[in-house]
Order: sequence, then structure tokens, then C-alpha cells
Amino acid sequence: FIPQAEVLIVGVNNNPNQAPFEEIIFTDEYGYYEIDLAVGMYYVTAYAFNEELTQEIYIDAGEECNLDFILGD
Repeated sequence: FIPQAEVLIVGVNNNPNQAPFEEIIFTDEYGYYEIDLAVGMYYVTAYAFNEELTQEIYIDAGEECNLDFILGD
């Protein structure tokens, strides 16, 4: 677990008239993060140890998802 790791969340937006969702959050002292997101597709990038890893995730209504990253191996 990586405390205070940076996590960038970018929403995939198919509407050119609307700015895409983008937010940076940090993991807690145990390496966890949590955020409420609207339904849609997101790219989530974690940064730690001069490495980065991006994963795609689709959030559906009422769904709770876990997205784990392994960096610094």
C-alpha cells in the first residue's frame, strides 16, 4: 500500500459541448482512495515511485467498484 499516492481520474466525454470530468485525489495513510462518480467510462491513473499505471473502468448506476494498482515492484 502506498500512502499519499496521487490518483488522476478522467471521465471519457463524448459530448464536445461539455468539459470532461477530471479530478486528482490522494490515497489515505493506508494506500486507499474513494470517490463518488457519475455513471460513465473513466480512465484512472495512479502515480508512485516515478511510475504510472492507467486503467479503464465503467461505472454503472448504484455500482461499487474496486480498482487496484501495483506500482514499485
